[in-house]
Amino acid sequence: MYCLICRKHQMRHLQNQNEVFASTPSVRLKLNAISTHSSSNLHSSALQNEMLQKVSCFHQEIVKKSEVQDSVLEQTFSTAYFLMKSFIANRQFVPLLDFIERIYNVESLKYFEHRSAGSQADIFKLLGQTVKAKLIQNVKKA
Repeated sequence: MYCLICRKHQMRHLQNQNEVFASTPSVRLKLNAISTHSSSNLHSSALQNEMLQKVSCFHQEIVKKSEVQDSVLEQTFSTAYFLMKSFIANRQFVPLLDFIERIYNVESLKYFEHRSAGSQADIFKLLGQTVKAKLIQNVKKA
């Protein structure tokens, strides 16, 4: 028999790394075993984790932000590269991001926090250095 909450949060005993009721089923089908598990610190911490996930909208927002962090950076750098290749002014970067977020319903772009002028300059400098390095590499190959 498993404990669904301990299994969901992949709980392990701190000292012996025992995973009974979590990934290994308990074979003691007695009321004493169940009551001992339900009163254990391990089960209590699994319950706390569950309550924290259900109650805290801030926690859910942080988890969402960390999940999409890489894709957001990829999307914004691709947008900056498009502006650079199309000879569109750099100051159109933030309005274009806002447009993409609003029109195409890309909610993950709201997690891009580097919208200051200094951050934008760094993004375009990095893209310029990357394009320059790639160009030099192609010239050397030729």
